[in-house]
Amino acid sequence: MHRLMLTLIPCLVLCARAQEPVTPTTHVPPKLNGFTTGKWVGMNAVFQSKNFDAMLSTDRVLSIQPKVDGKPNGEPVVMRFSIYYSNGKHTVASKLMTIERQSPPAMQPSRVEFQGVFDRKEKCSIRILFSDAGVTFSGDVKDPPKLQFPTVITYSLTFGPSHQIPTETPIEEMKKLTEGYTVKFIEPNRQAKLHGYWDAVPTRANVAEGQVIGPWGPRRLSIEMPATRENASRWGGFTNYSVHRFFKGAWAFYRTGTDKIIPGPLTLRVD
Repeated sequence: MHRLMLTLIPCLVLCARAQEPVTPTTHVPPKLNGFTTGKWVGMNAVFQSKNFDAMLSTDRVLSIQPKVDGKPNGEPVVMRFSIYYSNGKHTVASKLMTIERQSPPAMQPSRVEFQGVFDRKEKCSIRILFSDAGVTFSGDVKDPPKLQFPTVITYSLTFGPSHQIPTETPIEEMKKLTEGYTVKFIEPNRQAKLHGYWDAVPTRANVAEGQVIGPWGPRRLSIEMPATRENASRWGGFTNYSVHRFFKGAWAFYRTGTDKIIPGPLTLRVD
């Protein structure tokens, strides 16, 4: 498992700029095609089911909003991807230069794909599958020949804060305020560890599945990250950016890979 990305998913550009001289840039990454009129302006794809709405923006960010009785319930969770490399001293975010191929704007698509070319000529392909059960996100990156520093692709499912609880609140009061809110980690050997939302769980690797209950009423969110032949039998991982308690956010389940190892699927099911 590529350990470098464990603390860098949310701040690749920020971290790189903090360590390197800042140079002005006018680069604006290209956008996906999107709806130009109506309710879904700014979206490339929208999929609606009984339990959730999934919306892919023209900025290539996928938001999944759980629903109860047809209405949004709780905060959305977000799927996004990053492309970067390490030159031995710094971690550098790759710049998206062109989008070579993409699915047209669509309502209720079963599949969406797009492929981009970045500033070192590396190519990234992203695939999103939609069904009434949930969403599956996968991708890969291909480096051009003789590229000095290999490219890393990572995609994550990020959870935001569910409560605004002051830091000085006693732990027993935190437990009462987040009663019934849990996160379960299921390891490759199927052993499971259940945590309350008041826990602060450090970053960890080798997570086969996660289950989150509480922030969306009766809805349970399951995150599946199975090992596959294509990803060299690797599972996913979990990162807690500042080792905050779960109710504070932001924390994520993630997959990562390179030109040689495909990350594998990351599936969110809402039931």
